[in-house]
Amino acid sequence: MQGPREIYRKLKNYRLSQKIGPVRRIDRVAPVPGRRVVAITFDDGPCAGPARPGPEPLTLSILETLKEAGAKGTFDIIGSTKFKYPDTKGKNGGPYWNGVRYDHYPEFGQDHLGGAVNQPDLVKRIVAEGHQLSNHGFSHAAFGPNKYPYAFRGFLPSFDAVVEDLRALDDFVLSLCGVKMELGRPPHYIDRILGGYDAYDAYRALGYMYLGASFDGGGWQASTGDFQRDVENMVRPLEEALSNDPDCLNGSIIFHKDGYNMSSEAPAPFGLKRQLAVLKAYGYEVVTVSELLKMSQFTDLPPDDPLYPAAEALLRAGYIVTYADNRVRPSKPITVRELNLMSVPAGVPYAAQRNSKLEDASDRGLFQVISQRMAAKGRAGRFSGESKRVDRKDIMEACLDVISNLSINEEECARRKALVLKRSREAGDTGVTRGEAIWLLAATFLGV
Repeated sequence: MQGPREIYRKLKNYRLSQKIGPVRRIDRVAPVPGRRVVAITFDDGPCAGPARPGPEPLTLSILETLKEAGAKGTFDIIGSTKFKYPDTKGKNGGPYWNGVRYDHYPEFGQDHLGGAVNQPDLVKRIVAEGHQLSNHGFSHAAFGPNKYPYAFRGFLPSFDAVVEDLRALDDFVLSLCGVKMELGRPPHYIDRILGGYDAYDAYRALGYMYLGASFDGGGWQASTGDFQRDVENMVRPLEEALSNDPDCLNGSIIFHKDGYNMSSEAPAPFGLKRQLAVLKAYGYEVVTVSELLKMSQFTDLPPDDPLYPAAEALLRAGYIVTYADNRVRPSKPITVRELNLMSVPAGVPYAAQRNSKLEDASDRGLFQVISQRMAAKGRAGRFSGESKRVDRKDIMEACLDVISNLSINEEECARRKALVLKRSREAGDTGVTRGEAIWLLAATFLGV
């Protein structure tokens, strides 16, 4: 029988598979051809507390381990939790181990040893050594309520409060070391925000992608009472996974802690050293998440797929290409709603269009042309209720109309039109798929 966490995870994944927008959740990407590449993330730091049972500061221990292995990490940092008192320490070994009302990092009563505000030199060193920073929230307060397992936890009261919390850390890091963060991970993966919003709305405001993970590196659970067994419990799942399929982690993101487990111990840096040795034995490169995305952008579209250059070009130009789960689903028939969202010109605020009618949501580009065609056919409606399939003639003629009105020379205009016609002929008479729409949009707007 499935537990509540597994049921919630499946429901969440289903919702992501139906959601389209500019924010992508990056859990893993399609395998990089000819290489084995993985990213590792480290949550809740930086931490100057000792890497128990050793005396060395925890984050420094992780950095030294990464350096020895020639690996790069992505550190999902916080600002500070020292402002979250009065509070009560919870029971070791449970979800409230570091505070009943709020999280306290690296542990209850020792907040001065953790977070970017209290440990700026650690943040500078992370950046100086070539690692990446990600926004885990200034206060590490949950974005919204959560019934299980954090029913007694406080949370941020509104969408504006969430954005303010994220922006506070973003601004601090930018002023400290000149780095603009590109990724965010909600504390405890709680996405819901009061008022009908979610983490994707907040990350859109910051220009972030949602940082997920696809493999649990361990080290955060309560101790077994035997430190060596705790370390072994981190390493064994990785060894078993790669023994069964050496390529299974290619393109994956591994979750790790830059802090203590629920028993205030630190097996993470000790297990990390052995995990990196295992990855090296199987020929894996360990890179930052941004480096991983430079090699492979999508979950279901590998870099050697013929469609990949067009999809990536649209993505880099600011167009929506994937569902929120970072899947392109190129063979799926495209709907009117999807096409309109995917053809919104770069720079048009997405939030302003979500509840707008198709015919008045934008005043330029293919979006306007197709919207007018749909309205003329009586198919205009609200995005949330629009699911009709796209007519092939509509999209082809709209693309040609748009190209005629672009500020490009006659030679380029003719080239793009020929490319659109070629793509349309290659598709045949079947329904317009998402892959075909990507070809046509890339040919129209980018000449790709």
